[in-house]
Amino acid sequence: MKKIVGSIIMLLYVIPFLVAGGMVESSTLATSIFDQKDAVSTYLQKIMSSQSLSSNSFSISVFPVISETYMLLHYPEMNAKRFTKEKMAGMMTSDIQKLDQIGDGSGIFYMVFKNDPAKNLFSSSSFTLDEDFLDYVFLDNDRGEFLRVNNHSLKSPITLSRYGEDSREFWIQFGESEAERESFFKDAKALTFTITSRGLENQSINFDLPLWGLYKNMPEGPRDILDVLRPKFALTFIDEGKVLSFNEKQSVVFRSPYRKLPMINKDGYILIGWRTGDNGNGDFVRSDSLFTMSEDQILYANWRDYYIIGDIGPAGGLIFYDKGSYSDGWRYLEVAPSDIEVNGEYYQIFGYYRTTPGGDNLTVGTGTAIGTGEANTENLVESMGSTGINAYTQSMGTTTVSYAANICANYTGGKYDDWFLPSKDELNLMYENLYRKGLGGFSSSYYWSSSEEFGGEYAWVQGFYYGDRLGNLQSDACRVRPVRAF
Repeated sequence: MKKIVGSIIMLLYVIPFLVAGGMVESSTLATSIFDQKDAVSTYLQKIMSSQSLSSNSFSISVFPVISETYMLLHYPEMNAKRFTKEKMAGMMTSDIQKLDQIGDGSGIFYMVFKNDPAKNLFSSSSFTLDEDFLDYVFLDNDRGEFLRVNNHSLKSPITLSRYGEDSREFWIQFGESEAERESFFKDAKALTFTITSRGLENQSINFDLPLWGLYKNMPEGPRDILDVLRPKFALTFIDEGKVLSFNEKQSVVFRSPYRKLPMINKDGYILIGWRTGDNGNGDFVRSDSLFTMSEDQILYANWRDYYIIGDIGPAGGLIFYDKGSYSDGWRYLEVAPSDIEVNGEYYQIFGYYRTTPGGDNLTVGTGTAIGTGEANTENLVESMGSTGINAYTQSMGTTTVSYAANICANYTGGKYDDWFLPSKDELNLMYENLYRKGLGGFSSSYYWSSSEEFGGEYAWVQGFYYGDRLGNLQSDACRVRPVRAF
């Protein structure tokens, strides 16, 4: 790979170009990212890989020249030198402010041209970029308008052989004038980068506007430096016409995520979130939304009087079922926020029900359907005993109080005491509606249901890795997660 000449190139060349409109030579700053293994470089590598076009073993990554890009390119070297955040901020202040002032509308993008022979061992051709190549490069907006490449730093042809790994980079600027670029970017919501030649015709790279949204999940280190350099604006939160007060002053940094937003409660209502307008008007603001204003902002609480799957329930767990209306005293099922741990152990037995130590293992009589888990648990505890008098660990074992149904019946999470062990079908709802969507913090192991399977020896379990349901010996240990109906 071509050796790096130093990150100062970006500072000396690109910034003056942006500010004064001059021409620059090609640099090798961005290609250095491929050599680095730190978290910030790895993050930028993923961005570059996702914003790329490819032909055989060759790829072209494209990303905008904006403040966030500039910070990500420079941060790894400064961090490796163990500079303090204060020193980093001091070094970057002038350039970040200039780039922030220019914003998205410069039309300048970096193109990283890379060959990786391992991606296509059978290709025998090289790949060449020259000035003629740039005649086929376009930037389209969502209104059907496009810009051609005007300025660029491609002073001589770049040819990469397919026989060796190599990277080169150069910058391009779209649009013939500032007025053309301003008209092109005004009110646009999205951009598309295309190359209409060289085997790249059917590919595109899409950018949502503002362009700095590309880096909304930027690692904390460089994000913290940008937060120091940018202005902060006050946030005011209003509910039912009243300004809410908090222990700490609420604020947000320009072009940064809102991050932690206040959580407030109201009996009988669920806070959906915060909007920029009152009475359900305006845009929703989330913790990862980017602040785009240059003035203080008012946000309004937005409520609803019903739950949906994935909401946090009254006891602090997650809603995983809504039967649509209230009947038999309940409508929703809520699962506890974590598996139950007993004496440092997450795996518990179902237990055997016997009326005498040497007697037969008996069935209590349980259901499998949605809505039967609570009755199942009550029947199991009534039969096996809240003290475990009839709950046996093995066919010839001792009694135990720590069996799955009893553990759930005694759970008091969220200051509620109506928890139970879910039925077979309720457990499957937890798998389908939460686990498969990455919610709930479940293990991929097996979980007990409260549904007996056969002859006092087996009860239903479900594996959360494949979703398989099967009868399991009641002396085996599986995970336990309580639920409640309300």
